[in-house]
Amino acid sequence: MNSSEIFFHIGVERTGTKYVQGKVFPFFKNLHYINKDKYKHYQKIIDKKAHSKYLVSFELNLSPQFEREIKKFSKLYPDTKVIMVMRKQHSWIASHYKRIVKNGRNLTFDQFLDMKNDESVYNRSDLLYYNKLMLLNKYFHQKPLILFYEELTKKPFNFIDKVAQYTNVTYNESDIDLNKKHTSYSLKQLKAIQKTMKYVNIERKKISTNKITNFGYRLYIDAIRYSVMYTAKLLPDNWFDDKPLIDKNTIQVVKDYYADDWEKCLEYISENNLNIVDQNT
Repeated sequence: MNSSEIFFHIGVERTGTKYVQGKVFPFFKNLHYINKDKYKHYQKIIDKKAHSKYLVSFELNLSPQFEREIKKFSKLYPDTKVIMVMRKQHSWIASHYKRIVKNGRNLTFDQFLDMKNDESVYNRSDLLYYNKLMLLNKYFHQKPLILFYEELTKKPFNFIDKVAQYTNVTYNESDIDLNKKHTSYSLKQLKAIQKTMKYVNIERKKISTNKITNFGYRLYIDAIRYSVMYTAKLLPDNWFDDKPLIDKNTIQVVKDYYADDWEKCLEYISENNLNIVDQNT
């Protein structure tokens, strides 16, 4: 086999990445799927040239890690065809913040994304998608497929069909489970976690280079977290205030800030015929 066709699914966090990795890609036919657990071995697997077609999938975030990973991949395989999923920034950051609260990270929203001074985990520039599209254009020779998270949630088979068409594979709809990979948590469950964090450090993190130590610590932390969230489900709603986890005005500020970038992306996608339907919903 002289050459193989390579596809790289850049699974941006909070865009259904774990869902498609676990419940969609394994059912694509006539394609060798390299999942996240085998990602660090992708070069060794691909270079064996045992298959005519490979799909590599890995979850990236919108920090500088994004460019580092695609640059490294493109140096090896510049003719790779990239699949990237976008999610509107205000929706993405809200979902991401809820996730880090669930995981016990004790941060205010402003500490996570500071819309004034960039004194936060994410800088405002990290969430500019147009820059990411330009990086794909810079590092890879082939046109990417750009999809939208909103389509995955509303019309999942339309979304899946586009990936199948782009990779030129088939699948059986009956094999696809449309149930979410992860459960969403209620406001009072997340607030219960926030209250607990005032007294106990329950952040999921690595505390050692030893895998067994980390596994044991994670079990301990998860036992606390899930006990808190389960108990919160049983408590009366009036035990918690009805203040939203993220202020609505703050979300609107985020939405307004990135509106031009989003429209610029839609225009670029349309002009370059990247197989995307209208996403002005």
